[in-house]
Order: sequence, then C-alpha cells, then structure tokens
Amino acid sequence: MPQAKKYLTANTSYPHPHLGKMVADVLKQQGKSKMELARLLGISQSSVMQYFKQHSIQFSILWNIGIALQYDFLALLCNHYPPN
Repeated sequence: MPQAKKYLTANTSYPHPHLGKMVADVLKQQGKSKMELARLLGISQSSVMQYFKQHSIQFSILWNIGIALQYDFLALLCNHYPPN
C-alpha cells in the first residue's frame, strides 16, 4: 500500500490548491478542449488527462501550460496564499 504524501495530508488551515483542477478549470473557461491543449504542448491527450488528476504539477510543466494557454497561473496561485 503506497504511503500518503505528507504535503497532501498536512493538517493546515491553508492547504495548497489542486493544480490539475486549476488547469482544467482554466481550459474550460477558455472553451478549449483537452485535445487542443495536448496539441499545443506536443503531448498525448492521456498525458493532459493525467495532469488534471495531479494535486501538484512540476513548475516547468505548469509554465509550459501557461504559455500554451496564454494564462498566468502564477498570478492565480498568488490568490491562494494565506493572508499572513
């Protein structure tokens, strides 16, 4: 049985956002398909689907998705920081 990842189970009042869901939401807002994002990134549609399931996405991948969608995910992430 795989061990739970500590960063996903940490008992904090400000858990990090689910990045895969964030990307999927932006894609939906823009009215683009998973296939279109896959084509823009030069990867398979199944890889895009895997990104949507991930709580955490490697920074370089998120960067490339942001460029492909012309969307600033870093600004969106800043909105999720704790107020302190």
